Amino acid sequence: MKTAHLTLRLVAITATATLALAQDGPPPGGFGGRGPGGPGGGGPNNETIELVKDFDANGDGWLNREERDLARVEMTKRQAESAGRRGGRRGPGGREGGRNGGEPTTPPELPAFDATTASMHPESNLYDEGVLRTIFFEFESDDWAEEIEAFYRSDVEIPATMTVDGKTYQHVGIRGRGNTSFRNIKKSLNVSIDAVHDEQRLYGYKTLNLLNANQDPSMMREVLFSHISREHAIGPKANFVRVVINGKYYGLTANVQQYNKDYLKDNFDTSKGVRWKVPPDFSGGGGLMYHGQDLEPYKSAYEAKSGSIKKGDWKALVELCRVLEEASDEELAEVLPTMMDIEHTLWFLALDNVLMDDDGYFSRASDYLLYRNEQGIFYMLPHDNNETLRNGRGGGPGGPGGRRGFGGRGGRGGERGGPGGGGPGTGGPGDGGPGGGGPGGGDVRLELGFTQEGPPPGRPEGGRPERGGQEPGGRRGGGPGGQAQGPREPLTGIDDPARPVIRRLLANPEWRATYLGHVKFLAEHWLDWKNLGTLVDRYAGVIEGAVAADVQGPGLDAWRASLAGETNSLKSFAAERRKFLLEHASITSLED
Repeated sequence: MKTAHLTLRLVAITATATLALAQDGPPPGGFGGRGPGGPGGGGPNNETIELVKDFDANGDGWLNREERDLARVEMTKRQAESAGRRGGRRGPGGREGGRNGGEPTTPPELPAFDATTASMHPESNLYDEGVLRTIFFEFESDDWAEEIEAFYRSDVEIPATMTVDGKTYQHVGIRGRGNTSFRNIKKSLNVSIDAVHDEQRLYGYKTLNLLNANQDPSMMREVLFSHISREHAIGPKANFVRVVINGKYYGLTANVQQYNKDYLKDNFDTSKGVRWKVPPDFSGGGGLMYHGQDLEPYKSAYEAKSGSIKKGDWKALVELCRVLEEASDEELAEVLPTMMDIEHTLWFLALDNVLMDDDGYFSRASDYLLYRNEQGIFYMLPHDNNETLRNGRGGGPGGPGGRRGFGGRGGRGGERGGPGGGGPGTGGPGDGGPGGGGPGGGDVRLELGFTQEGPPPGRPEGGRPERGGQEPGGRRGGGPGGQAQGPREPLTGIDDPARPVIRRLLANPEWRATYLGHVKFLAEHWLDWKNLGTLVDRYAGVIEGAVAADVQGPGLDAWRASLAGETNSLKSFAAERRKFLLEHASITSLED
């Protein structure tokens, strides 16, 4: 739409006032931006449109302005064709968005930025949580925002000059990233530092993900989750940066580590191994379910991030899914540790559950990462964690009574029922009481005093949901669900075929006890405001001025309320969630 393009262009070029970084008061505007984790936002349902190979007339590997102008004609054509196939509905990149992804708002004027206020931190690492860097981008023209939107979900990067800590980096490539969050005025940005110059790095890293805190007025949930996660498991590094574009203050963003070979080197001391991303997928098919030996269902649910992935790697993934589905309890206890890092996986699940990842494995069995090292061991890794540390939005993983079917978001308007609030994934198996054990295992529901027996509603006895079907009450493939009956239980999903990692691992008494011990520790320690609040206060001291000056951010009043307000804040979430978990039967029954 030309109107939307023109609006975004005006954001970039019509600023007339200089805004001091200490300014108080809630500015207008919207913010957002949580991406699918990679350049262009590709995935099973949003493939990257490849244009560079067809329009790179001079063969230098990237598109100059003349080449991009020609490529935009083709991109516009393809977008129109795609919109036609969807009945005229535009994708996330094709319309404005408002604050927190709500109704469209009038874009604010971006203030001129006084470069002398940017402190230098050349001695600090790129992800130092205690510093606030300013990253400057200079595009060759003022319609950079229009170009970013035009090439959304393509392989075209918009070239810019980047300056950090007084050093200039030529020809970095920039793309917009995100799914529904791309509707927002402030886009999340993916920056390829090596787009043209292969050896160019910023403090040892070749990619930046500058995320703008979609659905997060605190602006710090990505960094909080990353910090807590990395204390106990493997996760991305993250901190905060200010972004300035063509002399205008674009706003505060989270700087979250890209899942690439640099990530592997930092976390596994190697750049080798196989990487997958499980993009947002309401079907639940990417939750390590077994779909048989045909590779195609897996290739449609798991996005390969390693360029050299081989058929044997896919077969190893299939075998992991098969073992989770078909192995007896005895076989699983013996074989699974040779295929998956069990201790890390139990921490991964505990963090996802306790910190209420609204997009993760418990909620819809997607939006996470997979890594298989050279020894053949799989790791599940967190991804896109802005929708964490908050009460859920009601509804379960779908099915009868839910908004979506198996694996999707549940119906909004489900009752919260108690401290902590319901959330996606809370209205399915285990809500109002933990689910049953895995095949051949003890019935955990009965152990904890719950009497529900038999298969969950909407699923046949012994059946495994198929991908893509329609069931009553669910928009997509069938499965358990319904409206949320209360906050997410520690053992939610333990009888759900769509979440075999939960179902099988937590049916093992030893692994379940270890997992519940992790849940208890996280609740006792990290949900204690003396600890979490100290970390929140530390981050607030770093970013408060940047929040105040961000005309596309939440505004100071909303930001402060989101930290320690009586409701819908980090502090209220921690108190409610901590109380609920520490009083839950599965936790109180643990032996000290």
